Amino acid sequence: MPEEKIDFSFMDERIIEVTNEKAIEWIGKFLSEEWKYLKPQDIKLTRFQISFVNQVYLVSNEKTEKEPRKVILRKYGGNLVSDISHFRPLNRTQELVLMTELASRNLSPKIIGFFEEGRIEEFVDSHIMTREEAYDPELENDLAKNLARFHAVDNIPFPKPGYMFEDVLRDVLNVSRDNMETFLQDKRLEGLHKVMQVDWESEIN
Repeated sequence: MPEEKIDFSFMDERIIEVTNEKAIEWIGKFLSEEWKYLKPQDIKLTRFQISFVNQVYLVSNEKTEKEPRKVILRKYGGNLVSDISHFRPLNRTQELVLMTELASRNLSPKIIGFFEEGRIEEFVDSHIMTREEAYDPELENDLAKNLARFHAVDNIPFPKPGYMFEDVLRDVLNVSRDNMETFLQDKRLEGLHKVMQVDWESEIN
């Protein structure tokens, strides 16, 4: 059976695409030796199909020698969820502090720079984990170790946010809290129902 893909084309009408000129302007503020002087035709701008809270772009070029040729541009806004407070338990400042701390421990991409409308991040060449990789004992072990390192980060100057899986899921699926249990009775969602029964907050804590 072919893999089902969710159609997120409706998102396009919510998003004002970032132009090549604007991308160079933002990136050039922090990579000012070479990126700043690139022309619009020198770069390739690729928007990832979906990001629940932000617009995320891969920006690349073939000309820079001393500066990275690929970076991630994260433009704030362009939301899939209607109320991003569920999806964003941290404000922008807290998020940047946390990401800087995680990057210092090699647990997240490094932040190259941030500006009012978004931020520029290090590009990490990677791929989505496949089903086979998810059951690889060596990878499972590495994942468990890194998750433990992630949750052990405690020297941040604000409380850790509570778990928000159910609120995010309800908002994305557009299902009210009262109707969530009935919605999950659909046999096609049996796996999701099992996930929802786990007390993830106590598991994490």
